[in-house]
Order: sequence, then structure tokens, then C-alpha cells
Amino acid sequence: FDNFSRSTTFLNGGDFIQKLQYYCIQLGRLLPKTYFGTFKIHDLYTKISHSALLEALNIFLVNPLINGRHQKLTSDAIQELTAIVLRNNFFSYNGKTYRFIKGGPLNLPLIELLCHIYMHHWQYSLATHICLKDAFYGRYKDAGFLTWDGPIDQLQTLFNELEQELDSNSQMTTF
Repeated sequence: FDNFSRSTTFLNGGDFIQKLQYYCIQLGRLLPKTYFGTFKIHDLYTKISHSALLEALNIFLVNPLINGRHQKLTSDAIQELTAIVLRNNFFSYNGKTYRFIKGGPLNLPLIELLCHIYMHHWQYSLATHICLKDAFYGRYKDAGFLTWDGPIDQLQTLFNELEQELDSNSQMTTF
């Protein structure tokens, strides 16, 4: 997945600076009228529904660029195994046992991967729109950063449309 999403994902702060510097200096696209915009999805890892994660995983697995690269597992098998893990994710607190009915523990790499896949799918229309405008865009986990040269109300409209596409348990803040 990391290779698949590299063009729209920041690995860390250094990667962000390097990509932004390339955009500003090498490409010379930072203009005096350029706005900087950000968004953050709150509590993504703990509030997103399992159905939203599984739907995004399914869309990812049937992508022609990914299809057939599952190390002898079918897409259906990966979906079912992932659903089993999500349904059977328990934890103990104060002597009682609980089950995650949405999201999952932050220390489970599968949850992080599923959230990245979900975010990659969710951001697709934004990333496409940004790329068509030769703007800068990237995301680190549940937060995104972009440049915008158009009217600010168009950007807010785009953010509002994206927020409507979020899982119903999730909230987004834009700056």
C-alpha cells in the first residue's frame, strides 16, 4: 500500500518539507495569492465503522493496479479474514472484557493500514481536483495539507463535499 499511495502521502516531517520545497522552488508554483489549507479527521482510528473500513479495503483490492498481488490469497479471503479480526478484537478494562464495535486499537498495525486505505479512497476526489489545478497536496495519517490558488469559497465548498463523504462517525476540521 505504501508504494501505491506514495504520491499523496507524507512519510514524516522531512518528507513533507522535501516535497513542499520541490513544489515551491523546483516547480516554482508558490504564488503570492496561494492559500494554504489543511484538514484533520478527528478520532479516525477509534470511531470509524468497520463497514467503512471493509468497503474501502474492497475497493482497494479490486483496483486494477493492485489486483492479483495478494500473495496467493483471493480478495474475498482477505476481506473475510479482515472482517474476522475486526469482529474479534477484544480488550480488558477494570476487570471487564469489551469488544471494539468500531475502529480499533492504535497499536494494531492492521487498523492503521485499514485507516490509511480508507483515507486514500476518501481523498481521491480532492487529490484529483488538486492535481488538475497543479496544486500541492499530501496527507499524513488523518491530516492533509494543500495549496490553493482559486477562490477560498471554492475550497470550502470542496471541503464541505468531502466531509459529507466521511463515515458518519467521523468529523473533519478544516483550516
